[in-house]
Amino acid sequence: MSTGDDDAAPDAELALAAFLAFREADMDLWRRAGLVARLSHSSMLALTMILRADAAGEPLRQVSVQTALRISPAGTSAIVTELVGRELVRRTADPADGRAFLLVAGEAAPFVSEQLRQHDDEFRALVAEVPSEHLRTLVHVLDGMRERGEQQYRDV
Repeated sequence: MSTGDDDAAPDAELALAAFLAFREADMDLWRRAGLVARLSHSSMLALTMILRADAAGEPLRQVSVQTALRISPAGTSAIVTELVGRELVRRTADPADGRAFLLVAGEAAPFVSEQLRQHDDEFRALVAEVPSEHLRTLVHVLDGMRERGEQQYRDV
C-alpha cells in the first residue's frame, strides 16, 4: 500500500530539476548581458537590489544590502566599492542622517537597468499565462525554501 510519499519523490526530483534549470537560465541571461563575467554573484544580487530600490524612489543604505545578503560589513563594503568603481552605483548623502549614505544608480547603470527591466517584463509575461492557483502554489514553495534557508542560516 502506497502512503503517497512514494509518489512525491519523483515529483520532488522534477521540481528540483526545474528549479535548477530556471536558476541556470536566469544566470545565462545575465551572462549574455555581459554582467556576470565581470561581477560576482553577490555583487549581481546587490546591484539588482540597489537598482530596483532606486527605480522605486527608495534608495537603500549599505546596511540594507548587508542584511539582505547576510554578509559582513567588510564584504558589503567591498561589493559596494566595486560597484561604485564600475560606476554602476554611487553613494549619496542620506538627508535623514548626515553620517550615512544612500546607494543609487550610477552613470553606467542605465544599460543594466534596461536589462533588468526586460528580464522582469519577460518574467511577468511568462507568469501571466499561468493559472493563479499554480502561482500561489509556486509562491508557497519558494517562500518555504527561503524560510528553511533563513532558519539554517540562523542555526549556523
